[in-house]
Amino acid sequence: MTQRSMRSDRPFPDFIVIGFSKCGSTSLCSMLDAHPEIAMARQKETNFFLWQYKQGWDWYRNQFSGSVSRQLRGDGSVFYSATVWEHKASRRIVAANPQVKLVWIARHPLKRLESSYREAHHGGHYFRFHAPYSIGEYLREASVAIDDTRYWSRLNHYRDLLPDSQFHVLFLEDLISNREVELGRLFAFLGVSQTLPRSVDGADWLNKGEDKFYDSRLMRFFRTAPVLRRIVQAAGPDVVDRAARRIGLRRPFVGPIHWQNRDRDRALDAVREDARRLLRFAGKPANFWDLSSSYTLMPSHQALVARKVA
Repeated sequence: MTQRSMRSDRPFPDFIVIGFSKCGSTSLCSMLDAHPEIAMARQKETNFFLWQYKQGWDWYRNQFSGSVSRQLRGDGSVFYSATVWEHKASRRIVAANPQVKLVWIARHPLKRLESSYREAHHGGHYFRFHAPYSIGEYLREASVAIDDTRYWSRLNHYRDLLPDSQFHVLFLEDLISNREVELGRLFAFLGVSQTLPRSVDGADWLNKGEDKFYDSRLMRFFRTAPVLRRIVQAAGPDVVDRAARRIGLRRPFVGPIHWQNRDRDRALDAVREDARRLLRFAGKPANFWDLSSSYTLMPSHQALVARKVA
């Protein structure tokens, strides 16, 4: 099937939750999918316009096989806004639908970096990346985490290709504190009913940092010592992870991430001006995020949600 025949009714997809990673996009896509006028792709992170492009448009259309013609079709793939992939993805997206609407969700830059750090510990070993235990060392070793937290630079790449009227920026902090208002604004941008579905009002948050695990130092030794590594690989990563959790060799992240002051200041210096430009673009006050050197780390995502519910 050609691209033209695949899109015979209207350009496709209608919108993409395109950014930013580790900012609540999984929960946001779930909330959008609960709206009766919206059909999200069955697979979060289809990455069609990157690694699945060779699968063809039939494969992509099948991701929306349960949708009906009146529904908007939305994709949630935040790798499209990642520094190393945005160039390829953006041109394919715009070629498919020049009227596509792009949704961006951001959070305080340091909280995003913390989430990236947790994710690197949780799943990095699948790619033979063993994240340093210090977040400062992690950011020095995985500098792309800083690049991907330069929100304005990532969004501005797409501004070279599409008008601002096709962008909607929201913030995780706002979505946590006033879900109904923020989703109403997003629904209005997408052109669907602004009524909040009941299933969304009390929906749980997904993919929380508190659900991530890290290897103990002993588990790290098992993964990296040459002889033991072969045993771990033979058993299979999922089996090993489950067993390691049961005996305490993989542990959940509990409590705040510890920052050295110099690492916190270095990270803030790297993203401060970029973050301020995004806030101006989105009509937010300059002090919406504390980006000063005296910044005190905020409570965890889970604590913020609990406080709102209480």
